[in-house]
Amino acid sequence: MEREGRLNQLRQPNRADPALPSTLKALLSRHSIRPRKRLGQHFLISAEIADRIVEVARIDSSDCALEIGAGAGALTLRLTETASSTIAIESDPRLVEVLQEILPSGEGLKLMQADILKIDLSKLMGEGTWKVLGNLPYYITGPVLFKLFEQRRSFSSLVVMVQREVADRITSSPGSKEYGGLSVLAQAYFLPRAEMRVKRTCFYPQPEVDSTVVSLTPRAKAAVGEEDQKQFEKLVRASFSHRRKTLENSLVEAGFVRNRQEAVSAMEAVGVNAGRRAESLSVEEFVMLARRLKGGDERD
Repeated sequence: MEREGRLNQLRQPNRADPALPSTLKALLSRHSIRPRKRLGQHFLISAEIADRIVEVARIDSSDCALEIGAGAGALTLRLTETASSTIAIESDPRLVEVLQEILPSGEGLKLMQADILKIDLSKLMGEGTWKVLGNLPYYITGPVLFKLFEQRRSFSSLVVMVQREVADRITSSPGSKEYGGLSVLAQAYFLPRAEMRVKRTCFYPQPEVDSTVVSLTPRAKAAVGEEDQKQFEKLVRASFSHRRKTLENSLVEAGFVRNRQEAVSAMEAVGVNAGRRAESLSVEEFVMLARRLKGGDERD
C-alpha cells in the first residue's frame, strides 16, 4: 500500500513525469536534446510500464536502488518515491542536466555522470540491501550483464529491460536456437524470468524491435562453486565461440585438451556423448565438464 501510494503521487497533474510523451518531448526540446542513435537512446513513454517495473523489482522504503542508464528519468523519478536511497547513473551529460531539473533534491538521491562499465559497483554500493534496475542500450547490453554477473554479490535482485531477442537468450533452454553463453552464465548464477513484453510503441524514438523486462534473482547457491567459476566461464565462452563446431573440437582449439581423444575422454567421463554441440549441454553439464577439465572432478 505504501508503494502504491507513492506511485500515485507521480500521476498528479503538477508532477513533471518524463514517462509521459508530452512531458518528455518538452524536456528534450527545452534542453535542445536530440536522441542519439549511436548511444541507443530510446526513452520510455509509458507511465504504466514504468510503474510496473518498480513493482516487479519489489522496491520499498527499506531498499537502496541503483539505476543503470537513467535517461530522462522515467524510472528514476519513481525510485526516488519508493526506495530509501537511489543512485542513478547516466553517461550522457545532456541528460544529467534534465535529471537535475526534474528530480527532487536531497540526501536520498545521487546522480552520477559515468560509464557503467568503468565503475566498481561493489565499492559504489557498499553495505545495504541493493536492487539494480536499468533499461540497457542494445550496443552494451552484453558487457553490462557480464559485469553485473561478476559483481552479483553486491545486490539482491536485478531487473533489466532489454531487447526481446536478448531476453529470449537469457531465459532459453538447452537445444533452442537462442541458447548460448549468455543463457548458461545467467542461469548458473540467477533464476531469470521474463516478466513482461514492452512494445516498441512505448518508446521515443521508436526502436525497430520490442523489448522485454527480465528479472534475475540470485540463486541461493550458484550452480558452480566459487573455486571453479573461472574455469567454468572460460569453458562456456570457448564452447560457444564457434556454434557449428562440435564441443570436442572447441575444447581442442581453446587449449583445454591436447587432442580430440582427450576431449572425448573428458566428455564421456561426465556423461556427455562425443559429437554433441555446446547448445545441447545444460548448465549442470557445463559445470561437471569444467571441473573435469580442471582436474577437480573428485571434489564434493
